[in-house]
Amino acid sequence: MKEKFHKKNTTTEILKFITKTRKFKATILLSILLSLYGSFVLTAGIKNYFSAILNTFQFATFNSLFFLVILINTVNVCSTFNQYDSYLIRLENKKKYLKELIKLVVYSNLIVSLVILLSYLSVVNILKCGYIYIKSYNGYINNMVYTIFYLLRYIVLTLLVSIFNVFLYHKLKEEKVIVIDFIFVFAFWLYPLGIMETTNTFQLPIWRYFENIDYGNFMLEVSYSLLYILLLEVLVIFVYHLINRREKIFMKYIAISDIKYMIKKNYKYILTLILIPAFSLYFIISNYDISSEEMLITSMGLRIDSYFPIDIMMFIINIMIHIYLAISFYIHDLIRKKDNLFLRISTTKWCFNKQIVLIFLLTMIKISQYIVLILMICLKTNSNFDFKSIINLFISDVLFTNIVQQVSLWILFHCKEGNFIRKGMIFCFIMIFITLMPKNIIWYRHYLYGLLILTIILMVQLIKNIKLKRRNVTEMLGGKL
Repeated sequence: MKEKFHKKNTTTEILKFITKTRKFKATILLSILLSLYGSFVLTAGIKNYFSAILNTFQFATFNSLFFLVILINTVNVCSTFNQYDSYLIRLENKKKYLKELIKLVVYSNLIVSLVILLSYLSVVNILKCGYIYIKSYNGYINNMVYTIFYLLRYIVLTLLVSIFNVFLYHKLKEEKVIVIDFIFVFAFWLYPLGIMETTNTFQLPIWRYFENIDYGNFMLEVSYSLLYILLLEVLVIFVYHLINRREKIFMKYIAISDIKYMIKKNYKYILTLILIPAFSLYFIISNYDISSEEMLITSMGLRIDSYFPIDIMMFIINIMIHIYLAISFYIHDLIRKKDNLFLRISTTKWCFNKQIVLIFLLTMIKISQYIVLILMICLKTNSNFDFKSIINLFISDVLFTNIVQQVSLWILFHCKEGNFIRKGMIFCFIMIFITLMPKNIIWYRHYLYGLLILTIILMVQLIKNIKLKRRNVTEMLGGKL
């Protein structure tokens, strides 16, 4: 067996070996038993094919047993893979080891998930063959389309959970991972069993995406689901890079160096972003009788649709300083270290690290602004805040400002190169962006998931552009900021 395992160092050969182990065969047997439980017990008395499927995969006991099988298989795959030291040595470093292990866990869990699903559907097709008809589900989509969507989301979230379990296994002992897995499985019983809940808010606990929830709009549920999956994928990528200790130390050094540079070089601009809104708020409190939230919005310049002078002035100050900070933050490395910047770090990792630190700095500045202004309002007016609304406003403010920073950086890295036509197209893009972009930031809090998706798209595009044009970027920034 071991000789066959070592013959070809491919994921396929290793996966074939793992699937022939007794542990994996036992997992498949448990999967079939689970599918029989779902198809015979949980569908009893249900006279609709699609309703039977949804009832099963939204039932807490079935979901807990499903994830118990998946997490057991994950631990078994990790344990089996770690037994072959002679092969692990060939992987050279921890990053390649994790990459190989994640692929094996994802493929094996995909096999287990498909065994459960196909076994279940095979029995249900026989039991409910006379009850296959399409009807409305929750009043906004037909049950066939929703069932397909729900099962796809179910499988994707399952695989993402198994990847996080790999990270836990890598950092903790096997016994601790098993305890955490049982806690995760037990959490399925903490939510209502089979009771439909109506809501239109974004759900953070992952267990909520395995329940019967009526969002009132199918596209809203699809958007929330895609956003949640995207957030989990970003978190997976972040943790994956964080685990590699060698890169972690170097990246941490770069991040700390960037933060120190921004504080030392641009502390006057950072203080301006905090003090000017505070003075503006003091003026508003002394001269206007408006609500506490309106005071906060006006002093921050978050809405200029009324063309009130303070709104316009604060909007311009906030946006222009944040754009300057983003440009200064990005190009100071390119100017001071352009000869040896990319000798120890790839362009992609440098850009990714810059993006993370830039968002961190932006968030810290915004938190400082909001804390100072909210304390002033509370002390001067004794007003109460709807903190849920303030949090939504804060998130939309951070995302909107970061989008403007991303667009400004994209323009910076394109405006000094290319022919007249390219420059003309960039100028037209700037004018269209300035003209059509809504200046009412509080309007964006109703579209947070859209803002987040756009932010990620712009981040990826900026990293791609800098990577492709690294030489041109370093050459065109030859002067001082």
